[in-house]
Amino acid sequence: MVNKSIFRTRKDYRLLAERNHSKKYSKKVLNETEAIINHLQRNPELGIKTSSSSVRIRLVLNNFYVFYSWDESRLFILKFWDTRQNPNSNEYLN
Repeated sequence: MVNKSIFRTRKDYRLLAERNHSKKYSKKVLNETEAIINHLQRNPELGIKTSSSSVRIRLVLNNFYVFYSWDESRLFILKFWDTRQNPNSNEYLN
């Protein structure tokens, strides 16, 4: 079940488009993120483990991480994060 995840990603897309003044790049990020989320639904253990045993990360286009967890039927997107930010500001990296 990824619908809520994509909705959250679409919200991030709008914010990214506003910040970068580029709908084309933002669309590319959104499309790649949705493809990765769909792939993770089928293979959730593909992401890299974090310090939290239940959270994994997946890189999107070299500049973004998707932090997620899952159960038997759902994938939960916990955070969509720009890697150019201070890593100390991300609770999943500490």
